[in-house]
This record gives sequence, C-alpha cells and structure tokens, in this order.
Amino acid sequence: NILYVFLKKSTVTYSWTVEKVNFTDIYEIEVEVNFETEVPAPVVTVQPSFIDINKLVSGEISVVMMNITNHGLIRADDIQISFPSIPCFSVKSNVESYPDSLDAKTSFAYPLIFSRDISC
Repeated sequence: NILYVFLKKSTVTYSWTVEKVNFTDIYEIEVEVNFETEVPAPVVTVQPSFIDINKLVSGEISVVMMNITNHGLIRADDIQISFPSIPCFSVKSNVESYPDSLDAKTSFAYPLIFSRDISC
C-alpha cells in the first residue's frame, strides 16, 4: 500500500491595517504578506498587495495586472479568483478563464478592471 501524507503547515500569513482618513468613505487598506519559499507545499501570493482605487473619478476605469505566483515546490490546485463587493465601484476582468492549478515556481498575470460608478 502507498500512503500519501501532507503535513499541515502555515506557509503564508496575511495581515492588514485599516487607517481612518479624515474624509468620508475613504479607506486605505494595505495587506502585508509574509511567506516561506522553498517549502514542500504550494505557496501562492498575489501582487500588488495594495491598490488605491479611491483616486478614480466617476466613470473612470483603471486596469491593474495582478501577478499570481506559486513560490512553493508543489503545484497549487483549485485556484479560484473572486471579486469583492465594493460600494460605488465595480471589479471585473476581461479574461474569462484562468488556470485551475499553478505549477511550482510559476506565475500568471490576471488583469482586474476597476471602475467607479457614475452615480457615486
């Protein structure tokens, strides 16, 4: 018999701070990513970790390339990308599909399109 065993290990941690700004409905969120590389596990990170969309004016569009990288030594399976719900903004992509797995030491770019609603 063959038994495949994976040890549970936390190789990526995310922490963030939210800074209150003196203007109504403006927040700055910065995500700090700490991760180990060269480990026998998938270690997936997303860059950039900070996107300032508050500078978009009504109706304006901004395209940001997200780089999704597996720094680990094992393929990352079941990759899923979801878009957050942000009041007065829409987030989407013009790419209809992306890989469902990410081999070790590889990455791919994924464009995100942010726009500010005209009504806001």
